[in-house]
Formats: sequence, structure tokens, C-alpha cells
Amino acid sequence: MYNLLIVDDEPTVLRFIKYVISEYSLPFHICGEAVNGEQAVQMADQYKPHLIIMDIHMPLMDGLTAAEIIKKRQPSPIIYVLTAYEYFEYAQKAVRISVNDYLLKPLKPEQLAYTLGESIKKLQHMQAHDTEYISMKNRIEELKPVLRKQIVSEMINYGYITSNALKIKEFVNNNDLIPHAVLVLLLNLKEFVINAGKMEKLIFEIEKRIGMGLYNVISNDKAVFFVNKTTNIKEINETILKIKDEYSVEIFGGLGELKQGQPNTAYLEADEISKSAYFWVQNGVFEEKDYIYIPYSVAEIIDIQKQVYEKLLERQNESINDFLDEILNSLKERKYLYIQAVMLIKQMITILLSTLSEQMISMEDTNQIAFKYEQNINNIKTAKELKLVISGLVGELSIRIHSTGETQAEKMVKWAVDYLHNSYYEDISLQGLANKLFISNSYFSRIFKKYTGEGFASYLVKIRIGKAYELLNTGRYSVAEVTQKVGFKDPSYFSAVFKEYQRISPNQVINNIKKGQKS
Repeated sequence: MYNLLIVDDEPTVLRFIKYVISEYSLPFHICGEAVNGEQAVQMADQYKPHLIIMDIHMPLMDGLTAAEIIKKRQPSPIIYVLTAYEYFEYAQKAVRISVNDYLLKPLKPEQLAYTLGESIKKLQHMQAHDTEYISMKNRIEELKPVLRKQIVSEMINYGYITSNALKIKEFVNNNDLIPHAVLVLLLNLKEFVINAGKMEKLIFEIEKRIGMGLYNVISNDKAVFFVNKTTNIKEINETILKIKDEYSVEIFGGLGELKQGQPNTAYLEADEISKSAYFWVQNGVFEEKDYIYIPYSVAEIIDIQKQVYEKLLERQNESINDFLDEILNSLKERKYLYIQAVMLIKQMITILLSTLSEQMISMEDTNQIAFKYEQNINNIKTAKELKLVISGLVGELSIRIHSTGETQAEKMVKWAVDYLHNSYYEDISLQGLANKLFISNSYFSRIFKKYTGEGFASYLVKIRIGKAYELLNTGRYSVAEVTQKVGFKDPSYFSAVFKEYQRISPNQVINNIKKGQKS
């Protein structure tokens, strides 16, 4: 049974948490119920809870302040903070003071049950941790890769260096090798990635020069290293830049210092910094002080949206791209975190689409656009990719604003028909062309049939069969060769379709040519 301290000034929240624990038969004993931060600190000292669930907004002392005090006095409790406000500064502070999770109200019972279940796993793991480390007394030379990866994974995910620095030192058998910081490197490998041996050599070289034997390759372009207290940021940066030049590879690094022995917090900090370096394409290793976070005000975002909106009305697409390019360049010069640039664009797009939905574009269309570009933005990694997403959005909005559905639809279909005639041999799909036009599959299918008189697939097949007929009549190609040249993949299927449209098989056309009779 694990001790749970609940801190919230809303009785309904207290009842809800009790209900979930009872309903899902979770092994928690509620050792205390506090209604403000001051009580939470007192009860944490008194009851030494394993888990604390605490609201942020409370009288006398807020939840984040209380959590910070509790963590300083006893770093072992798992702390989850609750809030109804999804603000980045809250999440950022929660990470900085080593809060374990950040939960948004209202929570569903199954969500809370899952979170509590995960906390049980962490608590079980923490209890077993001391026992596990007793068996890890082999020298670093005996450390097998799989074990090394497991240790690093546990450190960055669960933070088990807390109060265990001596055990880590005993594990590596070297007084100097005490983890001091976490280094996350993102590599822009390009053609380099295809050479696995070279990749392994690169990671080993980095580890040999700056590491302490504890490192792990997280993915094919990301690695994490633990560095000791004898290595400073300047030395690490110089080493990384030398390796970058030696291997002709771009390296973007973030360094997070271990605070209160919490490697998971240091890892999150280093990861955020490395992503910012990658986003702005700044090679080298950076730390927290190298990037800043000053949130844009709502008024500033609205002003940006207003300028974009006005330029859209005047069909100044290039001017919009240049304007937003200036904003991003300004953020880069001032070394803002990448997440701020992304959030700024997201908020601007949200306000812009809301404005357009009220005046020019239907709510259904704006919802579709918002969903598509939300997905696109979530997948970007660099400022360049963000600019491309913005450019695509500007183009799509301009089309929808300045054209009636019929006129613009006709232009789209004309472009698509030209594309099919010129690129029939490529791997073409309705979805692919719809994506190129930034419209939905169903809308493209509907307007294509309206202006051509037949469906997309049928129209494409007719073009391909016509081109195939011309090629076969030259007498220079086999059926298999023509199949590939007109965009089909299977000769048998091509022959069947050809005969259906031409009332003669491809082989018969070839035979007729050989006999000197054009079919």
C-alpha cells in the first residue's frame, strides 16, 4: 500500500480522486488531504507520502511553489500537478522543479486510473532500485551494451541517480566518473545514415572524447551521453565542432546540468535545447542560458494575424511569406526556444482561421484546414519546414478567398488534366493530386468528374491506354516495356485493361505490326 497526499481546495476533486482509487482498486492509502500549499508542505513532512496529487491554483501558497519546497526537502515523492490552464510557463516550471507529470482538468476516471497505475510501476521500480544496483559492481569494461542502454534509459526516464551518486561511482569504479550533466545530440546525417559502421564509429568517437561510459543511441539521428564534472561546456562544444568537421555531419547539441541528482529533468532540458539548435540550424552545443523564453502577448499575436489577413485580402502571398520570415529570423537572432516559434505560428493560424470562418470560409472547411496544418506543424523539425507549411497554408487560403468554388475548381481540374497528360507514367493517385492542390480527396473527385465528364481513375486509364497504343504501334517495345512506360506495374493486368478499352490485346497489336498490318 502506498501513501497518497491529495492537495486541492475543491471538494469535488478530492471526492473524484477517492472514487477512482476505490473504483479501480488501486493500492493507495490517503494519508492526508490539504486545501492549500502550506498544508501540503506540512503534511508532506509529517506523512512522507509516496505520491502527491496537487492543484496549482490554491490560496496561501500555489501548488508549484509547494512542490518546489517539498522536492528540496525530500526528492523521492512522485508529484503530479493539476490545472485547468494549458500554459507553457506552468509546464516549464513544473519540469524545472522536477514535478513528475502535468495533468489538465477535467480528467476522466480512466485517465487518472492509468496515470496512477504508471506511478505504481515507478514506485515499484524505485523500491527495487537499491537492490538492483548492489548487483551492478562490475567494472565499466565489463558493461555490456544492452545493460548500458538499460541504465541510461532508466536514468533519463525515471531519474534514479537521486541519492545514488556513490553507487554509480562504485559501478564505474572511478572517483572522477560522477554524472554531472546530460548531453543530447541531434545529428543531421543525410547520406551519412546509410553507413551504419560509420555511424557507430562517430558515436564511439564522441563518447571517447567527452563521455564517461554511459551513453545510448535513442534513434538513428539522436544520442544521449552522460558527462562528468571535469568537463565544461566550452570543451564539449569545441570537441563537437571538431568532430562535425572531421565527419562532415551537422551536430546540434543541448546540455542539461543535473540538479538535485535528477537526470530525467536534465535530459528533458537538454532535449529541448538540442531541438531548438536543430530548428534554427545552429551547430554546436548549447545550454539553458543560450536560449530565452519571453512569451508573446495576445495583442502581439492578433497584430501579426491582422497583417497576414490584410495581405491575404490583397493577394500579397509573397509579402505574407516575407513578413512571417522576418518574424522567424527575429526569433532566431534573439535565440528563442523553438517551441515558442511553433506556438506563435499555431496561435496566429488559429485566430486567422477563426476570422475567416466568420466571413469567407465555411466552418467545415476551416476545421479541415486547421486539422491538416496542425498535423503538418506537429511534424516539423526546422524553421525551414515551418516556412514551407506556412507558405502552403497561405496559398490554400488565398485560393479559397479569391475564387468562387466553380471558377477555382475549373482551374484546378485544368491543372490536374495537364498534369495527367504530362506525367501519366508516374505513380499517380487521386489523393496525391488532391494533396498537391491542398484540397480534400472527395472535393477533388467531385469537381474532376463535373468538368471532365468522368471519374479520375477512368480518365487516367484512358490516357495511359492511348499512350500505350501509340508505343505498341511503333513496333519497338515489348508488352512488359510498354507496361512500365505508361505507369502500369503488372503486364497481365495492363493487357486485360488494354483489351477492354481497345478491343484488341497488346500482343495482337505487336503481331499485326510484325505482319505489316497496322491494327
